[in-house]
Amino acid sequence: MKAHYKISKTLKPTRKMRSIPMPSSVWKKSYAKAIATIIVLWGVFACISYSAKVEVAIADTSAWAYPLNSPASFDFASKMEMLAFVRYFQAIQNLDDNALRAYIQPKVKNPNLDSIRAYFARMQTKILSNFGAITEAESKREKLSYDFLPSLTPPIRWADVLTTSQYAMDNLPTNLTKWQENTEAFYTQYLLEQVRLAALFPRITSEILPLGKLEILGDEIPDKHFVLTFDDGPTLKGGNTDRLITLLENLKIQAMFFVLGENLSTRGDVGKLYTNMIVGYHGDVHKPHTKLEIYHNVPAQSQKVATLGSAKHAGHCYFRPPYGQRDPHLLQMLEEAGCKVVLWNIDSQDWGNISPEQIYDRILTLTLLWRSGIILFHDVHSKSYKILPRLVQTLRECGVEFENL
Repeated sequence: MKAHYKISKTLKPTRKMRSIPMPSSVWKKSYAKAIATIIVLWGVFACISYSAKVEVAIADTSAWAYPLNSPASFDFASKMEMLAFVRYFQAIQNLDDNALRAYIQPKVKNPNLDSIRAYFARMQTKILSNFGAITEAESKREKLSYDFLPSLTPPIRWADVLTTSQYAMDNLPTNLTKWQENTEAFYTQYLLEQVRLAALFPRITSEILPLGKLEILGDEIPDKHFVLTFDDGPTLKGGNTDRLITLLENLKIQAMFFVLGENLSTRGDVGKLYTNMIVGYHGDVHKPHTKLEIYHNVPAQSQKVATLGSAKHAGHCYFRPPYGQRDPHLLQMLEEAGCKVVLWNIDSQDWGNISPEQIYDRILTLTLLWRSGIILFHDVHSKSYKILPRLVQTLRECGVEFENL
């Protein structure tokens, strides 16, 4: 486990504690549920003392004990990541309103509990869909020798996922102990990231939930397909945008670039820079797009920049609001102009104070959790350039495809 998580031993549950079932509808005895709920609450509130110091969830994929080089190995790793996530997700989902409010209030005052519950519903739907896709794929091939999990039978219910999550904990191979410890830290912090965004929504909008019908969050994309997107460019001629596009072309990936008006103006003529890519608009300036004076020309500019990219997609109009912040009037204007809002469900955090290796670990972990979607990078930073060849190779060996919208 990496040094980003300095968890006090007095706060960390023992293995015996972790083996106690998380709250779920599958429990038959009320007293067992009550005891486990107390333990879950203890773990949730204890985590706040250190998670508040760590703003970004950092994974460590080196802790995974098995190869990740085939569709079958990807699916097993994906199952395990989801089952690990579900333990912490279900614990928070089962909190009553008062406990949920207490959980997030160190980060958000006056949290919107309805939005948090909507996020829970979104994630539960996604997890069930992911298990459905895995079950279908596994029915067509032999099971891996190290896959110790029981097979699920469609239709898969949430109770089936919770039961399998508990089974995985009770029967965890010893060579996954380090991985399991890392997932505790990662998903504790990742859930705090996600619940914080939900608690603020729609007072402060973001990628966490849809605000309108023409928004693309990533959940709609087919299983094991991802879209690579890059914000804030272009850089000056010869800079990271140029070399990143060359890399993507060599990797045979058509990505989406959301250009910032002021950076486009500073660069001037981009020539044929984006010819093989898809171009969307990111606003004139990098500010929340919640006021008319900021976004009044967004539809027209979104239509204009679309012509900078692939001729095949020149008629498609895409916009991504900075920080994901938008309002209903902007969405109405974009709809009237035939434009769509493209958000994301996997945030690389490449703009922050984390290394390329940490970004690689974070994205790989989240691709296993989400299994499809839109990955957010920034072409004004060089970290994505350093990790993309390795990331793309790993995921392609696992049967993952990179596509556009």
